[in-house]
Amino acid sequence: MKARITFLTLLIGVAIVAPVAGEQIRLRTGDFLQGDIIGERSNEEILTIRLYRTGGVFSLKWEQLTVEDEARIRESLGLATDVEEEVETVEGHLVLLRDSTQVIGLVTNPEAKSGPVEMRLSTGPRSYPREFVAKITPTLVPALAVHSAEELYARYIEKEGEPEGGDAQVRLAEYCMRINYYEKAKVHFDLALEDEELPDSRVQNVKNRLTKVEVYIQAKDATDRVRQIKRLRFQKRFDQALEEVNKLLEEYAEEEEILKVLRLDRLRRQVTADREKYFRREIQRRFFRTLDRTIRDKVRDDEVGLKDAQLWSQTPKGLAQEVFDKLAADLEIEAVEAREFFDNRSGSQIKRYNYGSGTFIHPEMQAKARKLIAGAKAAQRNQARNQRNRGAAGPRRQQERPKTADEWWNDIAGTKDREKFVRAWFAETGGVLSVLRFETKPCRNCSGTGLTKSIDPMSNEEIQRICTQCNLSGGERVVICK
Repeated sequence: MKARITFLTLLIGVAIVAPVAGEQIRLRTGDFLQGDIIGERSNEEILTIRLYRTGGVFSLKWEQLTVEDEARIRESLGLATDVEEEVETVEGHLVLLRDSTQVIGLVTNPEAKSGPVEMRLSTGPRSYPREFVAKITPTLVPALAVHSAEELYARYIEKEGEPEGGDAQVRLAEYCMRINYYEKAKVHFDLALEDEELPDSRVQNVKNRLTKVEVYIQAKDATDRVRQIKRLRFQKRFDQALEEVNKLLEEYAEEEEILKVLRLDRLRRQVTADREKYFRREIQRRFFRTLDRTIRDKVRDDEVGLKDAQLWSQTPKGLAQEVFDKLAADLEIEAVEAREFFDNRSGSQIKRYNYGSGTFIHPEMQAKARKLIAGAKAAQRNQARNQRNRGAAGPRRQQERPKTADEWWNDIAGTKDREKFVRAWFAETGGVLSVLRFETKPCRNCSGTGLTKSIDPMSNEEIQRICTQCNLSGGERVVICK
C-alpha cells in the first residue's frame, strides 16, 4: 500500500508527471517496464510511459499489463470502470403482462387481491387491470425506473446530510453520475477540487471524471438515450438496445469527444455479450421441456405411424426444426440463432433416454431377436412332436410369433411408450444431442433371455413363450447423451 500511495501522490497534474524512477509496471509476459506514467497521453485504449533508462516514450495496450497493475494504474488515472456505468438500484417489482410485456417499477399495492395493479414509474403513476397481469416478482430495479434524478438526489441528502469535505463531495458527485444527474455531479466535483485537503492521489481522478461530466452535459440528448439503452439492457430487451446503440454511433460518428466519453463501442460489446449469455442459458433451460411437449403432441395423433415418427425425429427439418422454431418464437429471436445458442451452450446436462418396450425395433436388436425367434420356433416344433408321439389329446398349440413394429406402435404401445421411443430415437439419430454411450438394461420379465418359461400342466413339459414385455429383445436400450 505504501508503494501505491507514493506512486499516486506523484500524479498531481494533467500535463506534468514527475519522474517515478522506481515505478515498475509488470507485464503478463513476466517482463516489467520502469519509467514515468504520462497521464495526458494515456486513455481507455493505451497506457503511455517514458522509459527510465532511455527516455523514450512507449505506449502499450492495457491488456498487456498484469490484472493487478492495470487496475491500480487505471484507478490512479481516473480510467477505472466508470461509476456511471454502475446501475443504482432500489427495491421494486418486475411485472409480466399476459402479452409478454415486462414493466419495471414499484408496485404500490402488492398485497391487493382485486382491483388494478398500481405502479410507480419515474414517468408517473400507472395502473394495469389485474386480469392483464400474469406475474408480479419483487426484485431490485434501476432506481431511475421508479424515481427521477431530482428525487434520488434529495433522498441522498436527506439520508447522508450535506457533504462536508472533499471526499464527501466526490462520493456525492459519483452518486450523481450513477443516476445521470450530471449538472449536480459537476457542482460537487468542482467543490471537491476547492478542498485543499483532498488527497493528491484523488485530484487527477476527479479532474478526469469532471471532464467526462462536462461532455455528458454537452450531449444531454445522447446521455438520456444511453440511459434508456441501459434500461433496455436491464430488461433483457437486447435487440432494441443494440438498435439504439447503432443509431447513436451513426448520429455521433463525427463527434469524437462525445463518442470517447459515451464509450458506445464498449456498451455495444456489453449488450452483445449479455444477450448471448442470456439466450444460451434460456435455450438450454427450455430446450428439453419444449422437446418433450412437441413429442407428446405428435405421438397422440393416431394418424401418425411408426415410420412417420421415426422419419420426423431423425430429419433435420422435422422434430429438431419444430423445437427450435418454438424456442425462437418464445424468445423472439431467429430459429437459426436458437440452434446456434444451443450448440454453443455451456455445462451440458446429461440425459438418459430409454427405448423402453420398443427396444426390439432398434436395428441392432434385430439380429439377437432373429436368433431367439429361431430358437422359439424350434422349441415349439419339439413340443408339438412330443405331443404327437405320446398321442396326447387336446387342441393343437398355435405357433407364437413376435409382434411386428407396427403392431406394437398401433395396438400395444400407449402414449408414454411412444414418447419414450421417439425421444431415444431422436437422441440417437437426430444429430442435435451428443451421444456419449449406450447401455442395455436386462428385461425384468425374462431376465434378458427374450423368452419366458412355464410348465404345461397336461404334459408337465417346459414351455417357452415370447416375452410380452421386451418382445424378444431381452432388454431395454438406453442412450446416454448431452
